[in-house]
Formats: sequence, structure tokens, C-alpha cells
Amino acid sequence: MQKILGYSERGIINSLFYEIGSKSSSNKLLGELLSLAYFHAISPSFDIEDAIILIEHSFSDFGDADAVILIENAGHKQAIFIEAKVKTWEKTGWRICDEFRKFKNGTRDINVYSSNLFTQLYHKYRLVEAIKEMGIDRVSNEGVVFPNWSSKKKPRKLGNNGVVIETTKKIKNYLNETFYIGIVPDQNNRIESFVTGKLTNFGNKDELDWHWSTKTWGWLSWEKIHKFCEKSNLELTCWNFNHNKGQIY
Repeated sequence: MQKILGYSERGIINSLFYEIGSKSSSNKLLGELLSLAYFHAISPSFDIEDAIILIEHSFSDFGDADAVILIENAGHKQAIFIEAKVKTWEKTGWRICDEFRKFKNGTRDINVYSSNLFTQLYHKYRLVEAIKEMGIDRVSNEGVVFPNWSSKKKPRKLGNNGVVIETTKKIKNYLNETFYIGIVPDQNNRIESFVTGKLTNFGNKDELDWHWSTKTWGWLSWEKIHKFCEKSNLELTCWNFNHNKGQIY
């Protein structure tokens, strides 16, 4: 078996989904992976019959997604948008509460960073809601007006890139049930404590705008993913975790 090693979260994400996809039990493995995510308001189950996985796909002004997973789940079509963050070698740690504090402060100071995890998840959430409310053509041409704290003052658009539009059309068929998962390098107990505390009490109309809900947002630690790979004998991805030791979590 050849070792193909990638760098940081992109290296792990690529290795993880390509290796899962290569297994005869790929649907079962993917379902087990997604079931590790912690959701505070719902308890989804993932009995996957078929799946399409898009990695690092662009959605123009709404940003790239680390992964989008389109699944047939017990007769239901579902879409799962995934955004991932890593600790990086230079940092001693990464806390989800700190990332959220930066996002929240940015909404007040009119200075939200586009690379912030919560910004990225919010962009995908707004994209999905806009597609359902306006249709792809209007999102492409007219765009979506964001709050004044957004880094882009003009409406965000899908634009006219053919690949982006065709992919969005494919995704549209799966948007009746949509989930958003943040993969983070924090500890599991701190993730759950934060989500059940600060996050569930945030996002009312006064703080952001009415386009906001975290009910279908889930959270997954890199540590859980690493242990899942070891348990499931995903050797290639385990090699990538070892290769990136100190960079991921």
C-alpha cells in the first residue's frame, strides 16, 4: 500500500473521505462517522444507502466548503455541509469558545473575519436558505443581502461559473433536510459545554438578524475522528494524522 500524505485539514479531509469511499462498507463507515457528531437540538441517525461527497467545492461569494455530503438516508435526501479548523503547529491550543467570541465581537465591531468557523457555517446556512426561498437563478444574479457586519457589503452571489451552478443544482435536490457540521480541534467536554450553553442562547433577532438558526448544527472533534480511523482500520488516514502530529489537534 502506498502512503499518500497531505498537509493539515485538507490533507486529512481528502484522505478520510477517499479512504472511506474505497471500502466495500463505505456507506456504513460514513454513517458511523457522521453519527459521532454532537447535535444539541436534534438526534439525527444516518442509515446511508448512497452518498455523493464534494470536497473543497466553491460556492463563489459564499465561500468554499471543506466538504458537502449528499446522502440517501432511509429514503430521505439530506445535505451535510462541513467546515473544519485545526490547531496549527504554532498554537498551543484552540478553543471553540474563543472562535465564537471572535465571531460575536466581529458582529458588533463590523469586522467579522471570513475565515472564522462560525462565519463560514453561517454563509452556508444563508446560501441554503436563499436557494430554497429565491431559487438558484436569483441567488446567482441578484444575490443575498447580508448583515452590515459582513465583510462584503454588496449582495453575495453564486455568479455564473458553470461548475458551481451545476453542482448547486445537484445539491438543491437534497436541501429539504440540511445539516451543518463543524470539525474542531477542541476537547469533547468543552465542545458540548459551549454548545449547550452560549451557542443555544445566541442568535436572536437583536444580535444578528432573522436569518439564523443553529438547530441543525453539529460538532465533531478531530480526536473522535482519529479514534474512529484507528478503530475502523483506516490506515491511510491514520498515517496522515501521524504525519500532521501537532498541526491538527
